[in-house]
Amino acid sequence: MDRIVDRTPPEAPVSRIGRLGGKVAPAVLLLGAIYLLAQAGRPPQVTVSWETGSEQDLAGFNLYRAAGGDETVAAPTVQVNRVMIPAQGSSVDGGRYRYADDQVRYGGRYRYQIETLDRSGGRERLPEAIAVVVPDQRALLLGEGLAAAVLALFLLRRSRRPPAARS
Repeated sequence: MDRIVDRTPPEAPVSRIGRLGGKVAPAVLLLGAIYLLAQAGRPPQVTVSWETGSEQDLAGFNLYRAAGGDETVAAPTVQVNRVMIPAQGSSVDGGRYRYADDQVRYGGRYRYQIETLDRSGGRERLPEAIAVVVPDQRALLLGEGLAAAVLALFLLRRSRRPPAARS
């Protein structure tokens, strides 16, 4: 009795990710490009963080910004926060604070100072100043976003073509 043996090679296993990769990867790349382009149009922001060791009789803080960032030039300062930043610590434990300033420009230089406000109405501007330069990353983000968009559109267009016939 003759046995018939199938000698055709089995199909190589293809993962689900492999099957979807041709269509999903360009879409994900396109979403990434949209995100980068959106970030390029977003205004810059500086986040100032500070900690206290203890907060005896402290009511809160004000944050001041001077344009220029050069300590040798007396630039006019503006209060960044609209309302007092309330104290969160105690006389035993200090607190951690963060304030995001979105009224800055790309490429701008700034200097920040903290003012303490005590419960009896006293104010003291701390002598330490934080100098910050806001990097201008718009061109980089815009370039990366456009390059990713072009690549994604190319891959999407290529994935829609019918596969070439094999001989």
